[in-house]
Amino acid sequence: MVKIHTIDFSGVSDDKKIIGWSATAGNHFKDKYIKVEVEVENNVASNKTVNYDQTLFVTTPEANVRPQTLDTTVRGVDPYNLVTNKKTIFTNKPVSTFLTLPKADKLDLTTEAKLTTDADYSSANDKFRIVDITQDLNLKTSITNKLASEVGEVDMYIPIPKKGQNWGANIQGKAFDYGFNLKGVDFSENPEFANQFDISYATVDESKLNGSLKGVNELKGESFSSSITPTTNLVRIKSKPGKKIPANSKFPITLTLGLDNVTTAEDGKAVSWNVYYQADYTSGTTADKGRNIEIGITLGKLGVTFFDDANSNGVKDAGEQTITDASAAPKIEVYNEQGEKENIDKTVEKTATGYVVKGLVTDKNYTVKLISADGTKRFTTGTTNENRSTTTEPIVPTLTSVEDTTLKPVGLTTRVTLTQPDLTTVDNTALLTDDEKTKVETAFKAKNPTLPAGTTVKAGDNGDVTVTYPDGYKEVITNTVAQRATSAEPTVDKVDTDDMKVSGTGVAGATIEVTLPDGTKKTATVGANNKWEVTLDAPLAKDAEVKVVQKENDKLASPEVKKAVVNTVAADNPLTAPATTEVANTADLTPAEKTAVKDAVKTANPTLPADATIEVKNDGTVEVQYADGSVNKLTPAQTVVARAASATQQ
Repeated sequence: MVKIHTIDFSGVSDDKKIIGWSATAGNHFKDKYIKVEVEVENNVASNKTVNYDQTLFVTTPEANVRPQTLDTTVRGVDPYNLVTNKKTIFTNKPVSTFLTLPKADKLDLTTEAKLTTDADYSSANDKFRIVDITQDLNLKTSITNKLASEVGEVDMYIPIPKKGQNWGANIQGKAFDYGFNLKGVDFSENPEFANQFDISYATVDESKLNGSLKGVNELKGESFSSSITPTTNLVRIKSKPGKKIPANSKFPITLTLGLDNVTTAEDGKAVSWNVYYQADYTSGTTADKGRNIEIGITLGKLGVTFFDDANSNGVKDAGEQTITDASAAPKIEVYNEQGEKENIDKTVEKTATGYVVKGLVTDKNYTVKLISADGTKRFTTGTTNENRSTTTEPIVPTLTSVEDTTLKPVGLTTRVTLTQPDLTTVDNTALLTDDEKTKVETAFKAKNPTLPAGTTVKAGDNGDVTVTYPDGYKEVITNTVAQRATSAEPTVDKVDTDDMKVSGTGVAGATIEVTLPDGTKKTATVGANNKWEVTLDAPLAKDAEVKVVQKENDKLASPEVKKAVVNTVAADNPLTAPATTEVANTADLTPAEKTAVKDAVKTANPTLPADATIEVKNDGTVEVQYADGSVNKLTPAQTVVARAASATQQ
């Protein structure tokens, strides 16, 4: 633990500067310094070496920081984050200086307590609780020498609390809120105690016990005797002459204390004090405090009972059994209004139907936290954590007997082991339709037919199933859906301006839907030969677009395949009329004349596609057919002319 002490010189007048730029002519700046002396209490339990390098820091406003001219100090080193601006902090240069603390010379004084009917002692150095004011308190203080050497004369004082008395800062922090009567002393646990120490008793006048500091000199000046009286408020334990406490030895002494006029009105009050003693060590004589002793009166009780919530509805219904097996009971923790955990390890009492926690303050607000000891069980009541392995209940303790303490019902139910459903194929795993959600829910219920009555099953947009039990507990099951496969894209043959159909290939049995430029839809089924076609009512215009999708069985429709309508080859290749060919009979061309016409057409149309076929009819009509089946024509008037008749010889 780091403890920081601050010394503020900001108010020192200018004529009394003691550090920094205040040296006089002829004197080195380093000759002006602050000397800080610190007393260190040695209370270490074993030898300890402390490096006190860089433990003194000086800070100053940035306006007062000057350029560095020497190397006597180090700037900007701030291991404890003392300042935000690191320019303004200075410390010493590293040195190899250490402080070595030997193991402290002191006795170890521990105190335990129990009520007379308790079987075991509990630490009284960590707030022992009196849960029954009709019983006496056994307070056992052990004088332990853990040192490797003997301890000389010991003079020890144990005050007995009396209401309103205050022995001062060496023994307590405030006046006692209630008191005890010393009834007896027992040191038989270690028979050597009687040979080692003398015990005496005193009644210190309460007028002296007003909070003023009491040291060993004041305490030993009281009048001690060997008798205990109802007013005895101080026990003295003093080493017999010449006796030393052996190394590694322990001497317990038990005081029997009766409560002094304590009623239920003291519920929630506590007294705190410590033993004070002086001992002679090889290093010298030292006075010291024992460990703090705290005894509280806590008479309130609260209770819980656990039941098997068979239908998981968070209510103890008729026929549901109380859990009486201690091994199956959840762990109980109790927290006070400040959120501090109460030590209830020895104050929980099992009854026939539940558990009563004693040692709490009546009418205060406590939170009971219950932790399931069985991973197969969960809570159905209270405020639970996410998986309901714990729950909390707010309970106010009452001033009742154990038998009359109300038990808060807490439900436990067996966790349902949910079975993953068969996957449901859906069109979009991120956004299910209502029908698909219903199918997912049905598939889940089919695999989980024994859910408690009243349990709801709801599929979400992404198919995750939320199971809500009657008590409101929810579980979510994921990975319930599979993405439906997408159909393959169909192929679409070229569509040109004289076609009366749209055709292509696809998957046998699949449905083809063709959307025409005007929005009209036509469908076809792909044949066993993987071909399909739809008939058009009329040819389509150039650059018009048809859209084709394929839908296979139990698959999503394929992406759209778009096909633009193109001109026929004939339309893109208009014919130029050739020079006319003279023929003998325009109604019946000879083969030679047809060949001549054909050649003339080629000559006039040198860019005809190589795969175009030219046919000359008997009357001179010319048809040019292209690979797409389209045809260009020339009339006889464009291709032939009758040959003129020869002159008749005279």
